[in-house]
Parts: sequence; C-alpha cells; structure tokens
Amino acid sequence: MFIGPDTPRKKGNQGYANIYEADEAVDVVPCVAYSVLKEGLSTLDQYEGVKSGCCGHEGAHYARQKVSIYFADGSKAIATAYVACPDATFNGGLLPRKDYVEHLVAGKDLLPASYVDDLVAGPTWA
Repeated sequence: MFIGPDTPRKKGNQGYANIYEADEAVDVVPCVAYSVLKEGLSTLDQYEGVKSGCCGHEGAHYARQKVSIYFADGSKAIATAYVACPDATFNGGLLPRKDYVEHLVAGKDLLPASYVDDLVAGPTWA
C-alpha cells in the first residue's frame, strides 16, 4: 500500500507529490490508471528523472516501482508507479507551485471531490 503526497520530491525549492509505502493497509491514494506502451514509459522516465531505471544513480529523481491498485468494483491490478528516490526527498515543508497543483487537479473529474478539495486548499507558492 502506498500513500502520499506527504513526502514532497525536492527539485530546487519546489515540492512535488510522492507516494510511499505505508504500514497500515487502510491508507489509500486516489489514482488514475492508464495503459502505456513500453515506448511511452521511456518518455515518462525522461520526464520524471529516472536514471537507468533505479535510484542510486546521480541525478535520479524517481524510480519505477510495482504497486497494487484497487478499483471501485473491488478488482485489483499491479501497476507501475513513479516513486521518489530517498535522496531526492525532503521533509522540510517544501511547497508546490500553484500551477503544479492546477496540473494535478486537471483530472478532477476522475478523482474523489474531497481529494481535489484538499489539494486546492493546500498552501502553494507563486
């Protein structure tokens, strides 16, 4: 089980959403699942700062990780998620830019209203 976005990814002084493994099975992160071709993952890797597919490489921001996702109908699937590398995170109150939050909530029709409300109500900069 993964939860977030409590651990921001550090890139400059801007915080980004992240997920991390939780101890409690009751913790949930709303998500949207997409089917992506292998070539599409390579493009996403570049955008997300994946270096050779894993953390530990200089400049790596995220690594691909397999996670379990559960659908509203109770079915389950294994999905690929981008999880921030430990050395790319910072628990020191970094705030996301307002336009980044707007990007996240662009999918509001696919996310629970309470989750979107929490994102919009959170502090931002710029």
